[in-house]
Amino acid sequence: MSQTTAINNVRVFNGVGLTDALTVLIRDGQIVESGTPETVFDARDRTLLPGLIDAHFHLLRGRADLDDLSRWGVTTGLDMAAWPLETVTAMRTAVGVADLRSATIPAVGVGSRAACLPGFPAEGIISTPAEGRAFIQRRVADSADYIKVLIEDAPPSGMDQKTLDAIVGAAHDHDKQVVAHSVTVGAFHVALDAGVDIITHAPLDAVLDDESLAVMAATSVACIPTLTMMQHMAQETARRAAGWDYQNARDTVTALHNAGVAILVGTDAHVTPSAPAALRPGQSIHHEFELLGEAGLTPVEVLESATILTAEVFGLTDRGAIESGKRADLLLINGDPTHDITDTRNIAAVWIAGQRLPHVQAC
Repeated sequence: MSQTTAINNVRVFNGVGLTDALTVLIRDGQIVESGTPETVFDARDRTLLPGLIDAHFHLLRGRADLDDLSRWGVTTGLDMAAWPLETVTAMRTAVGVADLRSATIPAVGVGSRAACLPGFPAEGIISTPAEGRAFIQRRVADSADYIKVLIEDAPPSGMDQKTLDAIVGAAHDHDKQVVAHSVTVGAFHVALDAGVDIITHAPLDAVLDDESLAVMAATSVACIPTLTMMQHMAQETARRAAGWDYQNARDTVTALHNAGVAILVGTDAHVTPSAPAALRPGQSIHHEFELLGEAGLTPVEVLESATILTAEVFGLTDRGAIESGKRADLLLINGDPTHDITDTRNIAAVWIAGQRLPHVQAC
């Protein structure tokens, strides 16, 4: 028998601010308009947000990564490269943790750093347009939710333009969005020339130029700046020696915001033996919020970017807002994050598909 839960006396984030105190009803994993509740949760003086969406993380530890996301209020994780496929497939149906979307194996150039990683799948190393089109056929067969390509620089050190063009064209033929990894201005140019849909990261070598900003705004190319990762990368000795500077990434986000480009919240969080604690899934999104605020986004804009805007850009029509018929992915906060974004760390409760998690993280 279906059970109805009522979250009473709660202020709800509606994308532009907070409502007055009201009641939100949950049944069968969804938000519903009416019903007699069997369970009542008093949320007086608290704020209810849609579950957060991390638009860029990496599934490296299986369920442990999804558990970490969930505890920090991230109810959907968009993985931007993971293998083997068996692990991704198993985690797509995991219950009681963040819902997973994945690019599965990314496309990289022959000279890419990623291509040299131990265990990187050979099928992801692409050197010709024909290989690029075949790569897309395999990702479609793997049920990839979108396509990830790594453009580490402009040619000749990065993926060549014709190959990237072929990948993007084939992906669009299959109604798949293309997300491009770009950490330099040159890589942004290659990505935009190819017609990608989303660019992840912000350049560290220089501030993005006005022409590129105008193209992104005019063609609705979204950006996932991952300032958390950019801050980390800019501290590495080799990158500092090359003149890379975090200020370039932050100033680019300010320019993107001023140009009206859609900015999504993603962290590039992943746990490897060398990864710092600040890049753990879940925890890192709250730091990302603060960095985006420093770049000029208001708290309301940050929350919108981590919920309804990312849902809209990635076509996740069943989530991102607290509305009847949407998934009951919810985050209850002590405080008002529309005025102080650091309040998102004060987590009182998390629901995923209507099920309240027994343990959440508060800081």
